Amino acid sequence: MKIVKTLLFALVATSLFSCKDDDDNDIKPVVKNKTFEYTFAKGDDGWVGDYADYEAAKEKSYTLSTKHMPLPAPLKQTDKGLRQVGKNLNKDLFMFVKKKVTGLLPKQEYKVMFDIQIASNAPVNAESKMGRPAEHVYIKAGASTTEPKKAEDNKKIFRLNLDKGNHHKPGKMILMGNFANGTKLSKYALRQLKTYRFVTVKANDKGEAWLIVGTDSKYGGTTSIYYNKIKATFKK
Repeated sequence: MKIVKTLLFALVATSLFSCKDDDDNDIKPVVKNKTFEYTFAKGDDGWVGDYADYEAAKEKSYTLSTKHMPLPAPLKQTDKGLRQVGKNLNKDLFMFVKKKVTGLLPKQEYKVMFDIQIASNAPVNAESKMGRPAEHVYIKAGASTTEPKKAEDNKKIFRLNLDKGNHHKPGKMILMGNFANGTKLSKYALRQLKTYRFVTVKANDKGEAWLIVGTDSKYGGTTSIYYNKIKATFKK
Protein backbone atom coordinates (compact mmCIF):
# COMPACT_ATOMS: atom_id res chain seq x y z
CA MET A 1 0.00 0.00 0.00
CA LYS A 2 2.82 2.40 0.86
CA ILE A 3 4.40 1.72 -2.52
CA VAL A 4 1.11 2.49 -4.31
CA LYS A 5 0.69 5.76 -2.37
CA THR A 6 4.25 6.75 -3.15
CA LEU A 7 3.73 6.08 -6.85
CA LEU A 8 0.48 8.06 -6.88
CA PHE A 9 2.18 11.01 -5.15
CA ALA A 10 5.01 10.95 -7.68
CA LEU A 11 2.58 10.90 -10.60
CA VAL A 12 0.57 13.83 -9.21
CA ALA A 13 3.71 15.85 -8.52
CA THR A 14 5.04 15.17 -12.01
CA SER A 15 1.70 16.22 -13.49
CA LEU A 16 1.68 19.46 -11.51
CA PHE A 17 5.21 20.38 -12.52
CA SER A 18 4.42 19.54 -16.15
CA CYS A 19 1.40 21.85 -16.07
CA LYS A 20 3.51 24.60 -14.53
CA ASP A 21 6.10 24.26 -17.28
CA ASP A 22 3.40 24.44 -19.97
CA ASP A 23 1.91 27.56 -18.38
CA ASP A 24 5.35 29.18 -18.19
CA ASN A 25 5.89 28.53 -21.89
CA ASP A 26 2.59 30.27 -22.68
CA ILE A 27 3.55 33.44 -20.80
CA LYS A 28 4.62 36.15 -23.21
CA PRO A 29 7.14 38.76 -22.02
CA VAL A 30 5.79 42.28 -21.64
CA VAL A 31 7.71 44.66 -23.87
CA LYS A 32 8.13 47.91 -21.96
CA ASN A 33 9.95 49.90 -24.66
CA LYS A 34 9.45 50.12 -28.41
CA THR A 35 11.79 51.99 -30.74
CA PHE A 36 11.08 53.25 -34.25
CA GLU A 37 14.10 54.33 -36.31
CA TYR A 38 14.19 55.70 -39.86
CA THR A 39 17.30 56.48 -41.94
CA PHE A 40 15.64 57.21 -45.31
CA ALA A 41 18.23 55.06 -47.10
CA LYS A 42 15.80 53.71 -49.69
CA GLY A 43 12.84 56.06 -49.51
CA ASP A 44 10.70 58.30 -47.33
CA ASP A 45 9.85 55.38 -45.00
CA GLY A 46 6.22 56.47 -44.98
CA TRP A 47 6.89 59.99 -43.70
CA VAL A 48 4.72 62.71 -45.24
CA GLY A 49 5.50 66.43 -45.37
CA ASP A 50 3.06 69.27 -44.72
CA TYR A 51 2.95 72.91 -43.66
CA ALA A 52 0.96 75.23 -41.39
CA ASP A 53 0.76 78.84 -40.17
CA TYR A 54 0.62 80.44 -43.62
CA GLU A 55 -1.94 82.22 -45.80
CA ALA A 56 -3.96 79.83 -47.95
CA ALA A 57 -4.24 82.38 -50.78
CA LYS A 58 -0.44 82.78 -51.01
CA GLU A 59 0.50 79.10 -50.85
CA LYS A 60 2.41 79.06 -54.17
CA SER A 61 4.56 82.01 -53.08
CA TYR A 62 5.92 80.01 -50.15
CA THR A 63 7.63 77.54 -52.56
CA LEU A 64 6.80 74.58 -50.33
CA SER A 65 8.44 71.26 -51.14
CA THR A 66 9.11 67.91 -49.42
CA LYS A 67 11.23 65.35 -51.27
CA HIS A 68 13.37 62.27 -50.62
CA MET A 69 16.82 62.87 -52.13
CA PRO A 70 20.61 62.52 -51.63
CA LEU A 71 22.24 64.70 -49.01
CA PRO A 72 23.87 67.85 -50.46
CA ALA A 73 27.61 68.46 -50.87
CA PRO A 74 29.95 68.51 -49.03
CA LEU A 75 28.11 65.71 -47.20
CA LYS A 76 28.28 62.09 -48.30
CA GLN A 77 25.87 62.06 -51.25
CA THR A 78 25.38 58.31 -51.18
CA ASP A 79 23.43 58.98 -47.97
CA LYS A 80 19.88 60.19 -48.38
CA GLY A 81 17.36 62.17 -46.41
CA LEU A 82 14.00 63.85 -46.45
CA ARG A 83 14.41 67.43 -47.67
CA GLN A 84 11.86 70.08 -46.73
CA VAL A 85 11.90 73.62 -48.08
CA GLY A 86 9.80 76.72 -47.50
CA LYS A 87 10.04 80.49 -47.93
CA ASN A 88 8.79 82.09 -44.72
CA LEU A 89 6.93 85.12 -46.09
CA ASN A 90 4.98 85.83 -42.90
CA LYS A 91 7.81 84.92 -40.48
CA ASP A 92 5.61 82.25 -38.90
CA LEU A 93 5.85 79.18 -41.16
CA PHE A 94 5.72 75.72 -39.60
CA MET A 95 7.15 72.94 -41.79
CA PHE A 96 6.69 69.38 -40.57
CA VAL A 97 6.90 65.70 -41.45
CA LYS A 98 4.64 63.08 -39.90
CA LYS A 99 4.43 59.30 -39.67
CA LYS A 100 1.93 56.80 -38.24
CA VAL A 101 3.47 54.03 -36.13
CA THR A 102 1.82 50.73 -35.21
CA GLY A 103 2.42 47.77 -32.92
CA LEU A 104 1.88 49.63 -29.66
CA LEU A 105 -0.34 48.35 -26.87
CA PRO A 106 -3.92 49.56 -27.46
CA LYS A 107 -4.90 52.54 -25.29
CA GLN A 108 -1.55 52.40 -23.49
CA GLU A 109 0.02 55.70 -22.40
CA TYR A 110 3.66 56.11 -23.42
CA LYS A 111 6.50 58.52 -22.80
CA VAL A 112 8.25 59.30 -26.08
CA MET A 113 11.82 60.53 -26.52
CA PHE A 114 13.45 61.58 -29.80
CA ASP A 115 16.89 61.38 -31.36
CA ILE A 116 17.18 62.98 -34.80
CA GLN A 117 19.92 63.95 -37.23
CA ILE A 118 19.52 66.87 -39.60
CA ALA A 119 21.61 68.57 -42.27
CA SER A 120 21.72 72.37 -41.96
CA ASN A 121 23.41 75.14 -43.96
CA ALA A 122 22.64 77.91 -41.45
CA PRO A 123 25.82 79.29 -39.80
CA VAL A 124 25.95 80.14 -36.13
CA ASN A 125 25.01 83.74 -35.21
CA ALA A 126 24.51 84.85 -38.82
CA GLU A 127 22.21 87.88 -39.12
CA SER A 128 20.20 89.51 -41.87
CA LYS A 129 17.27 91.90 -42.30
CA MET A 130 15.01 88.84 -42.27
CA GLY A 131 16.36 87.59 -38.95
CA ARG A 132 18.74 84.78 -38.01
CA PRO A 133 18.56 81.74 -40.33
CA ALA A 134 19.88 79.45 -37.58
CA GLU A 135 18.73 80.69 -34.17
CA HIS A 136 15.29 81.87 -35.35
CA VAL A 137 14.36 78.44 -36.73
CA TYR A 138 13.32 76.06 -33.95
CA ILE A 139 13.33 72.26 -34.27
CA LYS A 140 10.43 70.52 -32.53
CA ALA A 141 9.21 66.95 -32.10
CA GLY A 142 6.05 65.39 -30.74
CA ALA A 143 3.58 62.52 -30.74
CA SER A 144 -0.19 62.44 -31.09
CA THR A 145 -3.04 59.95 -30.81
CA THR A 146 -4.71 61.50 -33.86
CA GLU A 147 -3.14 62.48 -37.17
CA PRO A 148 -1.54 65.96 -37.21
CA LYS A 149 -3.38 67.94 -39.90
CA LYS A 150 -3.69 71.52 -41.04
CA ALA A 151 -7.05 73.26 -41.42
CA GLU A 152 -8.02 76.70 -42.67
CA ASP A 153 -9.29 79.05 -39.95
CA ASN A 154 -11.72 81.96 -40.27
CA LYS A 155 -8.83 84.25 -41.24
CA LYS A 156 -7.88 81.99 -44.16
CA ILE A 157 -4.72 80.85 -42.37
CA PHE A 158 -3.74 77.18 -42.29
CA ARG A 159 -3.40 76.06 -38.66
CA LEU A 160 -2.24 72.78 -37.15
CA ASN A 161 -4.71 70.71 -35.10
CA LEU A 162 -1.96 70.03 -32.53
CA ASP A 163 -0.68 72.48 -29.91
CA LYS A 164 2.91 72.87 -31.11
CA GLY A 165 3.51 76.10 -29.20
CA ASN A 166 4.94 79.05 -31.13
CA HIS A 167 8.56 79.55 -32.17
CA HIS A 168 10.75 78.87 -29.09
CA LYS A 169 7.71 78.02 -26.91
CA PRO A 170 7.21 74.23 -26.96
CA GLY A 171 3.49 73.61 -26.37
CA LYS A 172 2.82 69.85 -26.54
CA MET A 173 5.84 69.38 -28.78
CA ILE A 174 9.40 69.26 -27.43
CA LEU A 175 11.83 72.02 -28.38
CA MET A 176 14.94 70.12 -29.51
CA GLY A 177 17.14 73.05 -30.50
CA ASN A 178 17.68 75.43 -33.40
CA PHE A 179 18.77 75.10 -37.02
CA ALA A 180 22.43 76.12 -36.54
CA ASN A 181 24.94 73.93 -38.38
CA GLY A 182 27.61 74.39 -35.70
CA THR A 183 30.00 76.34 -37.97
CA LYS A 184 30.55 79.88 -39.25
CA LEU A 185 30.15 78.75 -42.86
CA SER A 186 27.05 78.61 -45.06
CA LYS A 187 27.57 74.98 -46.00
CA TYR A 188 25.68 71.86 -45.04
CA ALA A 189 26.79 69.99 -41.94
CA LEU A 190 25.18 67.20 -39.94
CA ARG A 191 23.74 67.96 -36.54
CA GLN A 192 22.51 65.52 -33.90
CA LEU A 193 19.60 66.56 -31.69
CA LYS A 194 18.34 64.54 -28.72
CA THR A 195 15.56 65.13 -26.23
CA TYR A 196 16.21 64.78 -22.52
CA ARG A 197 12.54 65.36 -21.79
CA PHE A 198 9.63 63.35 -23.12
CA VAL A 199 6.19 63.89 -24.57
CA THR A 200 3.26 61.77 -23.43
CA VAL A 201 0.95 60.06 -25.90
CA LYS A 202 -1.81 57.48 -25.64
CA ALA A 203 -2.04 54.85 -28.36
CA ASN A 204 -5.46 54.46 -29.97
CA ASP A 205 -7.57 51.30 -29.69
CA LYS A 206 -5.60 49.78 -32.59
CA GLY A 207 -2.21 50.39 -30.96
CA GLU A 208 -1.35 53.29 -33.29
CA ALA A 209 0.08 56.77 -32.77
CA TRP A 210 1.56 59.57 -34.88
CA LEU A 211 5.05 61.06 -34.82
CA ILE A 212 5.69 64.64 -35.91
CA VAL A 213 8.97 66.55 -36.37
CA GLY A 214 9.22 70.07 -37.74
CA THR A 215 10.66 73.58 -37.88
CA ASP A 216 8.82 76.51 -36.28
CA SER A 217 10.34 79.62 -37.82
CA LYS A 218 10.34 83.38 -37.40
CA TYR A 219 13.20 83.79 -39.87
CA GLY A 220 11.86 85.58 -42.94
CA GLY A 221 13.97 83.80 -45.56
CA THR A 222 14.06 80.32 -47.07
CA THR A 223 14.86 77.30 -44.92
CA SER A 224 16.05 74.04 -46.50
CA ILE A 225 16.40 71.20 -44.01
CA TYR A 226 17.32 67.54 -44.52
CA TYR A 227 16.16 64.90 -42.05
CA ASN A 228 18.82 62.19 -42.15
CA LYS A 229 17.61 60.11 -39.21
CA ILE A 230 14.57 60.09 -36.95
CA LYS A 231 14.42 57.81 -33.93
CA ALA A 232 11.56 57.70 -31.43
CA THR A 233 11.55 55.54 -28.30
CA PHE A 234 8.24 54.72 -26.59
CA LYS A 235 8.45 53.86 -22.89
CA LYS A 236 5.61 52.59 -20.72
